[in-house]
Amino acid sequence: MDPEELFSQVATFLKAHGYEWLLEQVDGELKAGRITEERINTLSEVRGAQYRIDLESEFKRGIPAEFVKRSEYSPAEAVVLLLEAARRAILDPGAMVDEMAKTLSSDGISEIQFQSDDNQGAPIEMSLKQQSPHLEALARASKFDEIIRDVRERS
Repeated sequence: MDPEELFSQVATFLKAHGYEWLLEQVDGELKAGRITEERINTLSEVRGAQYRIDLESEFKRGIPAEFVKRSEYSPAEAVVLLLEAARRAILDPGAMVDEMAKTLSSDGISEIQFQSDDNQGAPIEMSLKQQSPHLEALARASKFDEIIRDVRERS
């Protein structure tokens, strides 16, 4: 499958599962382009007018300087960017839940109740003894890693 087609399929999947915000962030990054530094040799004027370039001026190689350059992502780089962002969106929230559960459990808290600000409706209860969502997220994220490796090897 070519990178453009894979990008389209992943974007469609993410959109269907409520990750439009992620697509917007990746799109912004793709539009901005990849920022790299490029080392360029500068020129120094050897003789001629001090503040204007004279047709008879001579130049010598000056001090190399670093300049920022923006370049577009290749289709393969774009799909890797999207897949890595999707992987983080799936994995990071599970890791945060795990860390919160460990911290709260160490303080003797085994359940959390969420109540709306206006106290309307039943509270939402969350047990900290449930199976870790992070483990499930890791299994899903490994599939992303596999696809990312495959795309990088092909490009």
